[in-house]
Amino acid sequence: MSCTIRRGKLFEPGHFEDKDITITRADLEAAAASFQPVLVNLDHQKTVLDGHLGKLRAVSVSADGTLAGEYEEPGWLSQLLGNAERKVSLEFCRATKKITGMALTISPRISSAALFAAFSNSNENENENKPEVLTYDEFLAHQEAARRENEERVREDVAFGRDYFKLPSRG
Repeated sequence: MSCTIRRGKLFEPGHFEDKDITITRADLEAAAASFQPVLVNLDHQKTVLDGHLGKLRAVSVSADGTLAGEYEEPGWLSQLLGNAERKVSLEFCRATKKITGMALTISPRISSAALFAAFSNSNENENENKPEVLTYDEFLAHQEAARRENEERVREDVAFGRDYFKLPSRG
């Protein structure tokens, strides 16, 4: 089965007033240290695609204190969505602040949380659907554009009462 590995920013420390939770760099470091791979869902909802959207397979804290990760995306989904960045949103256990899931979404709480193709293990159609390879500066430009674009979406979502950031209370 082919897959594409996507890497990028997942989360950043901060206080999330509407959820009454603060996640610090130390919390992210602890979450990374205890991380176990988690399945990916769609918009924090149960769907018929559960178990078929790949998995978040690794996380680490970057030098700037943000949480970065590696997502193993199924080949069929990579072909369907192409080279566009993947907007993502993490799910945490409120009590332990451990990562319990990740969602593909169009409006993440952390507006710059996005994953980009790193490589594909598929030999099929070698010249078609090749992942886009970005320089670090291009990656940062994509992140900044995504941040600006999604900042407005998040404001609109909050204004309309939509909330895509889930903090399930699982212990």
